[in-house]
Amino acid sequence: MEKTKDTHLKSQVVIETQSLRIICTAHGVGTEHDFNLFKRSQVKPIESIQVLADKGYQGIRKFMVQVIHPLKSLKS
Repeated sequence: MEKTKDTHLKSQVVIETQSLRIICTAHGVGTEHDFNLFKRSQVKPIESIQVLADKGYQGIRKFMVQVIHPLKSLKS
């Protein structure tokens, strides 16, 4: 029996939450890092945009002003 490789795709969508307008979309292979996909998408920095980004977007503060990363929960 032959082994087959699964093909994974990664998508990124930037949406303005007030108007629900799509600002930008970007697609890549599953192995591409989230932040590299963001840089390749060439989203223009806008000071009024608040970015909610997970840990895969570390370094995004160089491009965007208002960035919120989730806090890691503490183990009890």
